[in-house]
Amino acid sequence: MPNNGKPIKPGEESDHMGKKVGQLGNKEVWKYNLGVQKTFSVFDPETRRSQLVVVGISYPDNPDSFVIQGLYSGPRNETRAVNLYAWLVNKLGLTLVSDRKQSPGGYRVWQELERRYGRFMNIHAFNTRTNEPLNLTTKDEPETHVDKDLLHKGGPNIKDIPSNIRLVASPK
Repeated sequence: MPNNGKPIKPGEESDHMGKKVGQLGNKEVWKYNLGVQKTFSVFDPETRRSQLVVVGISYPDNPDSFVIQGLYSGPRNETRAVNLYAWLVNKLGLTLVSDRKQSPGGYRVWQELERRYGRFMNIHAFNTRTNEPLNLTTKDEPETHVDKDLLHKGGPNIKDIPSNIRLVASPK
């Protein structure tokens, strides 16, 4: 978390979080470039603390991509990850891509993203071995449909999603 979760003094925001890129409700969203890695922080101007941070990289050939490597939340966080993901897609035009492993909680964020925001963005899966898109829902085009058992092989814990499957959310 920026400033190790401690309050950030006025005027020092850019030192800890980079550049302000917008508003998410009554919170600010900041982007910080760390070489090839980027972070997006949700900052509460009232408490002066960052509440939620997502860390990732872009594919070298696609600067509008954002491969999520980690998501970190502070105590008493009021911003849900699903809302930040939707904001990154809809406001910044980023294509979000999951990392190789999905925890049950991480997978639930993607399910909630599809449930709440699926009509505003494209959400699907991608098989890195075959270069083929896979459908997570019945809302995508029929040629990208795949048996959901492929993604749910591990049962309700979703712990055995094949490592070659990436979840993707992109602007419509």
